[in-house]
Amino acid sequence: MEEDLFVDYIIKIRNNKMITAKHYLDSLNKISKVMVEIGYEFDSIYDIDSFSQLLQLKDDLKNNVAFKKLDEKGHRMYSAGLNRYIEFSEGKLLDESDNLLTLLDEPCPVRPKSFRSETESERRDRIIVNQVLQAAHYQCEIDSDHKTFKSKTNHHSYMEAHHLIPLNMQKEVSNSLDVYSNLICLCPTCHMLLHHGMKEDKSKIIENLFDERKYRMQDAGLRFGKHEFNELIEESGVY
Repeated sequence: MEEDLFVDYIIKIRNNKMITAKHYLDSLNKISKVMVEIGYEFDSIYDIDSFSQLLQLKDDLKNNVAFKKLDEKGHRMYSAGLNRYIEFSEGKLLDESDNLLTLLDEPCPVRPKSFRSETESERRDRIIVNQVLQAAHYQCEIDSDHKTFKSKTNHHSYMEAHHLIPLNMQKEVSNSLDVYSNLICLCPTCHMLLHHGMKEDKSKIIENLFDERKYRMQDAGLRFGKHEFNELIEESGVY
């Protein structure tokens, strides 16, 4: 699915033509084959969910003699494709307008991977988290006046991504809950409130967030009325 989102990014966000997107896809397909040859456990670059691991791949390819020769022979088309994919993965350009990320809202299949086993640092390193925080301008979506410290990772205000409908409810939904429209950029205090606060302190906030996101969620194949949404939240154990 990341392949389709990347194509949308190239065409809708970068305003390039489909032929340009195809050149980038061809480059990334070749890189995927090289990854397997040099010992990566992934079958495709699109299987990499960690941004730091994606940067590590770039370093590994940069130091790989065979890839360097291949890239030079191809007039650096392979490294160009990788650089565009890294830009997409870090959310570059997504913060230039408040609505750009909505252009990438679409139904996504459920990944077989279970995210419940991830550590907090692994969750923060995920590509989709980078994109969501960047698009939100690193501002808390409950209250943009909430300020935090500057993160050593990206030198922006430290923020966290929160799934409005928790991933433990994935079994109740046919399309993936791990999508842009279901992810909210929050300051740590608001994030902890939604996880550990009293019901009376967070129920209205959660309903307001749903009202703001419900049409985007519909575009992603998550079609819920207010009653269905509240049932999912109750069953998830948030309250």
